Amino acid sequence: MLHRDLKPENIHIDRHGTVRLIDFGSAKIGGAAEIASVIAQTDLLGTRHYTAPEVLRGEPATTVSDLFAFGVIAYELLTGGLPYRESSDAQINAKRLARRPYRSARAARPDLPLWVDGALEKAVRFDPARRYAVETEFLYDLTHPSAEFSERRQPLLERNPTGFWRAVALVSLLVNLALLYWLHRG
Repeated sequence: MLHRDLKPENIHIDRHGTVRLIDFGSAKIGGAAEIASVIAQTDLLGTRHYTAPEVLRGEPATTVSDLFAFGVIAYELLTGGLPYRESSDAQINAKRLARRPYRSARAARPDLPLWVDGALEKAVRFDPARRYAVETEFLYDLTHPSAEFSERRQPLLERNPTGFWRAVALVSLLVNLALLYWLHRG
C-alpha cells in the first residue's frame, strides 16, 4: 500500500498511544506484484512539504516516496521544523527543493546524537536510491547508534560556533597586521 499523503494531520494517536494512519483518499492498494512496481500518477496528491522530490518532478510514487514523508515527519517531531528551508507550500517544487541543503536536526536540538541526525538526513535525501529502502531500516537507525553516522564529522561551525568565529577573527587580525606592516614598509 502507498499512502501518498503522509503528513502529521493524517496520523492519529489515541489516548492509549495507538498510532493510526487516516485519510486514505490518495492511497494506492494492490496485490504484491502491483505494489512492488511503481505507480503512475498524473497530478500531485500529497502535501508538498512531505512529498518526495521525485514525485514533485512528476515521477511515479513508490514506497520510498512514502518513506521520505515519514522522514520529514520524524524530523519535524524531533525539531519542530522541516529539514529544508521552509517556504509556502505553493512555492515548493523539485528544482527549488534540490537547491536547499539539509538543515541538521542538531542545529535545533544539540542534544540529539549524531547517529539520529544521520538517520534523519538519510531518510530525506533527494536521491531515492540513497534513502532507506524499507521503514524498518530507518526505525532501527533511529533507535540504535550507528558507526556510519557517529563517525561523521560535524563542521567546526556546527561543533563550536564560538571557536569558529574566534579563529576567523584571529586570522583576520593577523592578515590586517601583515597588510599594515607591508604598507608601512613600502
